[in-house]
Amino acid sequence: MDGFETQMNRVSDLLEEKMGLTGDDMTGRLRKAARHMPRHVRRRARMLTDSLALAQHPKLRLTLDMPALGSAARVVTQWLESVDPAERRKDLVLGILASLSFNLIAVFTLVLVVLHWRGLL
Repeated sequence: MDGFETQMNRVSDLLEEKMGLTGDDMTGRLRKAARHMPRHVRRRARMLTDSLALAQHPKLRLTLDMPALGSAARVVTQWLESVDPAERRKDLVLGILASLSFNLIAVFTLVLVVLHWRGLL
């Protein structure tokens, strides 16, 4: 069981380091990070969040499939290690700028069409 706890601590550290998610509740942090994860990683993260409550109870801990949870933790850890925080920030800024420029072009085009339609151009 000690291996599972160390893997979950590693996932927690990576969530804070790579995704900027802080807080006491590991389940909430994994759910917030799941929005950015690919589907196969999201499924594994959901498996980890479901097992967190059971892992706290001594008798229910025995019902957990530890090899599957270890594999799930490895998949989530590998994906989190591949995340580049600087690249995420750059993509966010570029997305905002692209959206803003598209909206400005659309409004400018609409103004030109209305001016032409009303005979002012």
